[in-house]
Amino acid sequence: MNIAQLMKQANQMQKKLNKVQNAFNEKVFDFVSDDGNIQGQMKGNMEIVKLAIDEALLTAENKTKLEDLLVETLNQKRGEIAKQKEEEIGSIAGNVSMPNLF
Repeated sequence: MNIAQLMKQANQMQKKLNKVQNAFNEKVFDFVSDDGNIQGQMKGNMEIVKLAIDEALLTAENKTKLEDLLVETLNQKRGEIAKQKEEEIGSIAGNVSMPNLF
């Protein structure tokens, strides 16, 4: 395999990875706190597009609970999305075949 073929194959792989990554970034994921009081949606690029909070949490007494619940819920979903993204991108990158490279 010559350098031109390797470059062409690498370019094709990069285009495929970019396409998958862009599609994943626009994918919408639902999230719900363990107690169900916080719900929403987050894109694959970690942009929050929807957030709903149970009115019972919207009191001065629940301020700390609400803040903790938001952090926990959003971080948990962010971690799940990051793992899924890594798996999807890895499945493509893992299928790369470069025969006669060495």
